[in-house]
Amino acid sequence: MVRRMRLLSVGAGPDLLDIIHNDLVRSGEFVVTISPTVHDALSALSDQSFDLVVSDHYPPDLDGIAFLKCVRDRFGDVPFILCTSPGCEELLVEAVNLGAEMCQKMGDDLKTRCTELSEVTRRATRRCEPAPALRDSRQTDTFQSVRPPIGLGVVQDCRFVYLNDQAVRVTGYSREEMYAMDLWDLVPPGERKGMEAAEGRWMQGDPLLSMHGSEFPTKSTEGRWAITSASGIDFDGRPASLVTIQETGSRSRTEGLLETCERIAEAHAQLQARFDLLTESEELFRKMFVASPDIIVRTDLEGKIVLINQKGAELAGWTDPADLVGKTVFSFFAPESLPAAIENTRLMFDGPLGPIEYTFIALDGRRIPLEVNGDVLYTPQAQPIGMVNFCRDVTERRQAEESLRQANKKLTILSGITRHDIRNRLLALNGFVEMMRQEVDDASLERIISQVEAASRQIEAMILFTGEYEQIGVHSPGWQAVRAVVDQAGESIGSAMITLENALPPDLEVFADPLISRVFFNLMDNAVRHGNGHSTIRFLVEEKDGTTVILCEDDGPGISPDCKERIFEPGFGTNSGYGLTISREILGITGISIRETGEVRRGARFEMTIPTSAVRRSTG
Repeated sequence: MVRRMRLLSVGAGPDLLDIIHNDLVRSGEFVVTISPTVHDALSALSDQSFDLVVSDHYPPDLDGIAFLKCVRDRFGDVPFILCTSPGCEELLVEAVNLGAEMCQKMGDDLKTRCTELSEVTRRATRRCEPAPALRDSRQTDTFQSVRPPIGLGVVQDCRFVYLNDQAVRVTGYSREEMYAMDLWDLVPPGERKGMEAAEGRWMQGDPLLSMHGSEFPTKSTEGRWAITSASGIDFDGRPASLVTIQETGSRSRTEGLLETCERIAEAHAQLQARFDLLTESEELFRKMFVASPDIIVRTDLEGKIVLINQKGAELAGWTDPADLVGKTVFSFFAPESLPAAIENTRLMFDGPLGPIEYTFIALDGRRIPLEVNGDVLYTPQAQPIGMVNFCRDVTERRQAEESLRQANKKLTILSGITRHDIRNRLLALNGFVEMMRQEVDDASLERIISQVEAASRQIEAMILFTGEYEQIGVHSPGWQAVRAVVDQAGESIGSAMITLENALPPDLEVFADPLISRVFFNLMDNAVRHGNGHSTIRFLVEEKDGTTVILCEDDGPGISPDCKERIFEPGFGTNSGYGLTISREILGITGISIRETGEVRRGARFEMTIPTSAVRRSTG
C-alpha cells in the first residue's frame, strides 16, 4: 500500500484552501491538514509530524519568513514550501537562505494559483520522498540535494568563498574546484576581451558590478550558467558580494535573461541615485532647520504645531521643542494680532503670504514682534496637509528704527532752528545793504552792493533747499494718482502764462514719495521761468519696451545738449538751481529715473521712467 504524504497547508485563504483540499485529497496522494493561521499551524506541528508544509508568504497573523524561522527553530528541517507573488524576489532569496525546500511565484487569479500550488506540492513531495534505504533516517543531505533551483554564492577578491549545493550542481564543478579558481578562470577565452574592459570597475571594490548577468560554461561545456544578481554584503568582517546563480540553457535564453538583468540593474542604479539625492536633501533640510536663525514651524491644517526648531522653542520660552508639539500657534498671538492672523491663514490657501508683522506673547509674558512668511503644504495629489511658517524676530530692527526716528527728529528740530536764525540774519543783512545804498552816493560802490545782494539771495536759496531736501523720505512712499497730482500742481502755479494739457489716464497710479507733487510743480515752474512768454505744458504717458514712461513737454526754447545733465546738478541755472536736483532725488526713492530728451528751439522734454513694480492701474 502506498503511503500518503501528510501535508500542512497554511494561510492560503478560504477559497484557495477549499480548492486545494479537494484537488489533493481526491488524488489519494495526500492527507491534507488546513491551518488558516500560523498559530494553528504551530499547534498542529506540535501535535503530529508532517512530510511537507506549504505556506502563503503573508498568513493572517505572521509573515511567511517569520513562520519559516519559527519552524526551523522549533521543528528542525521539516520540508517547507513558500508561495510568493510576483515582485517578491527578495523574499524568495531570504527563504532559500533559511532552508525552504522550494519558493514558488504564484499567479494572480485563483484558478492559476490553485493549479500552480497543486503542481509544486506534488513536485516537492516527489523530491522529499526518501529512498527505501533512507526512509527511517531522513538524512539531512537528502533534503539538501533537493533544494530549489536557485544557487547562492559569496564572492570575495574575485573568488568564491561560499557556494550552496544548488550552485555547485549548476556549475558542474565540485565545491573545492570552484573555491580554487579565480572568476577569470571561468571566462571562455573568446569572451575575456569584452569583460576585461570592465576590470577597472572590479578593482574599485564592486567585483560583480561588471560581471553581473555574465554567462559561463559548465564544466562539461554542454550547459551554461549565469550570475543573475549581486548585492554587497559583509562576509567574515570584509566586503563581499552575495550572488544568485542560475542555469540559463541556450544562448538565446541567456541573452534574454542578461537583457532583463541589465534592465533591472539600470533601474536599481536609478533608484539608488534618487535615494542618494533624497538623503542629501534630507540632510540639507535638517541642517538648515537646526541652524536657521529664524523660527521655522510646521502645523497641521488646524494650526496645531507638528514641528518647530530650537530657535522657535527658545523664543517662545521653552527649552525643548517637543513640549510645543500639539499646541495651536494661534494661542501665541497677541489679542490685537489674532484676527488678522486667522484671516491671513485663510488667505494663505490662495497663495503664499508675507512678510506680515504680528505681535506674539512668550511664556513669560514678553511681547515679541515677528515678521511672518507662510504657505500651505500639499501632497503630490494637490491635497493640503499642513502649513509652514518662517518667522523672524524684528525686535532689534524696530528698536533701531525707533532710534533712527528719534535721531532724525532731533536733527530736524536743530536744522529748523538753524535755518530760522540764518534767515533772520539774512533779513538784517539785506536791510543793512539797502540802507547802505541809500546813504552812500557813490556809483563805484554800486557793483559791490549788487554782489552782496546776489550772495544773500544764493544763501537764501540754499536755506530753502535744505528745508525741502529734509522732507524727502520722511513719509513712506505710496500709490499716487498722478493725473490728480498734476492737476493740483497746476493749480499751485496759478499763472495765466501757461496752458496745461493733462493727458495722463485717470486710473494710472505710481508708487512714489508723496513729494512727487513737488516734482511736477518744479517742471511747470521751470517752463514758466524759461518760456519767454506764454507756454503750453503737456503731460502724457507712453509705453517703451514694456516700461511705462511719463512725459512732460513744453514749447519753450529747449535745452542745449551740453546742459541736459548739468541741469540736475545743485546750484546750476539762473534761479535757485536746486529744483531739478530735488526732483531727481524725490523720484529716485522708489527707483523712478528722470532725464531731459528735448531739442533746442522745439521745447524741453522730460522723461520719467517708472519701474514695472511701481506702476499700476486702479480698479476703484
